Formats: sequence, structure tokens, C-alpha cells
Amino acid sequence: MEDVQPGKMNHNGNKTGKEAVLPKSPAIQRGKDLFRQSVVNGNVTTVLGNISNWAEVVREATEALEQVIELARATLQNQGSGEGIPAQQISLTPNPALFVNLLKAPEFQQVIAALLVQLLKE
Repeated sequence: MEDVQPGKMNHNGNKTGKEAVLPKSPAIQRGKDLFRQSVVNGNVTTVLGNISNWAEVVREATEALEQVIELARATLQNQGSGEGIPAQQISLTPNPALFVNLLKAPEFQQVIAALLVQLLKE
């Protein structure tokens, strides 16, 4: 066994002690190079921005679904106690103008089209 001081080279030319560095494999070096290139050209920033945008969409969708569930819960609780809207008066289209506006929304059209395609698939 050879006596090597920290920061010195051993007989193989590798650093030893606290400053020792693992040998670089071509795959690790290629990964580092790709990551560096992605940081420099802004791809990493773009990906992080996309993730942030999707996180915001998920947050908004979750809030909207919570509101829908809360409305359903309140209606169900009120029906059980005899209060609230009677079951016969609950309508999916309480306001035709509101429903028409909903039908005009491109997002709603896409959802309905996707549902229709799923329904018509064999």
C-alpha cells in the first residue's frame, strides 16, 4: 500500500484524498454535456415553465372540482332534510343562455367531442 497525501496523485495518475474524483465514464460525461447544453440554450427553463403551467392548470381544475363536489354535497344534504331544491326541479340546463354560452366555449366543445368519440368507439 502506498502512502498518499490528500490532493496528491497516486501511481495511476488519479487524485486521492479529499480531492479525489471518480473516473468519468463516457455516458456520464455525455449526460453532463447534454444537461449543460440544455441549461445554456434555455431548454431546461422551458421545461420548468411547462411544468409550472401544468401545475397551475391542475390546481385550478382541483379547485373547480372541489366546488362542484361542494355543490353536490350541499344539494344532497338539503334534499335529505327536505330543504333546498326539490329533486323534480333540478335541471341540467337551468338557464338556456348559459348552456348555449357553454356550448360555444372551445374547451367545452373539445371535451364533448372527446366524449362523443369515446361513446361511438366500437
